[in-house]
Amino acid sequence: DADSSPSALSFDGSGDTVTFTEQSFTGEFTLSFWVNFDDVTLDYKTVITGSASDGTNDIIMKDTNGSLAIRIGGNYSALTSTLASDTWYHIAYTRDSDNLVTSYVNGSSVQTNTQTNTFNVSTIGGSAVHKQTSFAMYNKCKTASEILSIYNDGIDGDESSNSDLTLYYKLDNASTVTDLSSTGTNGTVSNATLVESAVAGDSTSNNNHGTLV
Repeated sequence: DADSSPSALSFDGSGDTVTFTEQSFTGEFTLSFWVNFDDVTLDYKTVITGSASDGTNDIIMKDTNGSLAIRIGGNYSALTSTLASDTWYHIAYTRDSDNLVTSYVNGSSVQTNTQTNTFNVSTIGGSAVHKQTSFAMYNKCKTASEILSIYNDGIDGDESSNSDLTLYYKLDNASTVTDLSSTGTNGTVSNATLVESAVAGDSTSNNNHGTLV
């Protein structure tokens, strides 16, 4: 039922952002978000960015092959599997205490690499044309089973009660997004467009896979 599906923010790739106080991770972290790309064949299009204190930090659509990469201190790491356009995915990246970075797509691990640089995050949005329903950050490496649990909760799931959460937005407002973690780091929306009932619900699956309506 699309009427009860979550809202999303739509980013046109040209100045549409959500900005917040920069989060810096020298060790473990987890990023978790639901995303839908208009076109996955456009290379070097950024989705999430931070300052480049010791090299570029971002999540970027890379090499026209439909995969995302995370860059930590300028170093590419942990590509995702091939993604399709106009399809909702749950994406997660983790780094553990041994600096092993792992990418996940829809609850399944895809690739690992070791990266030791500081990872900074301060902006959702960039040059990629896409939609997002949520964005969460943790100061711990979530286990594979925890990532799968987040995915299985579905696109309208709630991460606010999860442990080690440092920032969590439901991207459901076109001016300010409220941080649902305990840190209270609200985000400022610039130019991004709110899409009501952005996901066509799937009554047969709690993952709510669907297309934009």
